[in-house]
Amino acid sequence: MSTNSSIRKTDSLIHFMVLDAISKDIRDVARIAEATKFDKADVELIVNDLLAHQLVSLSERRKLFRRTSTQTRITKIGSRLLYKKRHELDLGAKALRACYYNSDRKTMESLMDDNRVWIPTMIFSGIMSAALFASMMSFMGMAMNPTEAAMVEDSIAGSEQKTGDNNNIADAQTTDGESQTASADTGADDIAATG
Repeated sequence: MSTNSSIRKTDSLIHFMVLDAISKDIRDVARIAEATKFDKADVELIVNDLLAHQLVSLSERRKLFRRTSTQTRITKIGSRLLYKKRHELDLGAKALRACYYNSDRKTMESLMDDNRVWIPTMIFSGIMSAALFASMMSFMGMAMNPTEAAMVEDSIAGSEQKTGDNNNIADAQTTDGESQTASADTGADDIAATG
């Protein structure tokens, strides 16, 4: 099956988001559904469709206690298709950012209308930040649809979680460093007292 026929048959938001999730080593259908916020039954249908187009492959993996699980892997054809789509979306995101930074509202509205369907994929793939998209929507005075709002909330919550984890690690390192310095000072005082 040629790549061109695969592109036409799978040129949909959901297919690309699932394919992107698989490329990020999210291989279990339940985890893909959780990451993409799509229904598990829909994800199963999409994975079967991607499998029929040879964009993904399935493999059996043994787990503990002789259980097996089926996992998806992206194929070379799927990787090429995803790369082309990401490149296309990246160009659209760059144009939107340029209009936003230049305060060109009219052109931005036109570009947003052309790319609106693909915004959740841009956010999921990391091509466009959720905060920037929310700022763009506010700048244009437009409301987000439920899918966009969910992607923005999840993205912002995820970045806050990472920031919180990094702060906790930094606090723990600072506390450990302070206690190590305090013990070193106490040890030096003990040596001076005995000497």
